[in-house]
Amino acid sequence: MTERSKIESRNERREVLVEDIMSRNVVTVPYSSTIGEAARVMKKNGIGCVVVKKDSELLGIVTERDIVRILAEGRPEASTVIDILSKPPITIGPKDPVSGAARILSQKGIRRLPVVEGQSLIGILTSTDVVNFYAKISKQMMKNVGP
Repeated sequence: MTERSKIESRNERREVLVEDIMSRNVVTVPYSSTIGEAARVMKKNGIGCVVVKKDSELLGIVTERDIVRILAEGRPEASTVIDILSKPPITIGPKDPVSGAARILSQKGIRRLPVVEGQSLIGILTSTDVVNFYAKISKQMMKNVGP
């Protein structure tokens, strides 16, 4: 392979970006919501977390795990999400590579990353999104190798 063809090959490849696989439908709740309200929103939407906002400011995330932990400690369902949210939120940008997002999820031991552009919440990337992406790539690679 000539040096020119190596450069052309490299230019043809593009790292898959967070925006390519993230979910754009982010369910949010106001910071004044109770734990019970947040749990009901999660159940209604079939999701495992809600993003907590105050006006347009992203404050953090509340997950099913957070709610179970708080209730198991005996705190009332009427406690507010502001008291239990994971903060400060670890975020990622839409133009960041999926490989970098996977590294953050793994190193931080988290399963969800809010995707922000400037100060705006534009999506969420979950570990399931990343696993599904890599499974799809693996399947395509195996198909290309063939028997």
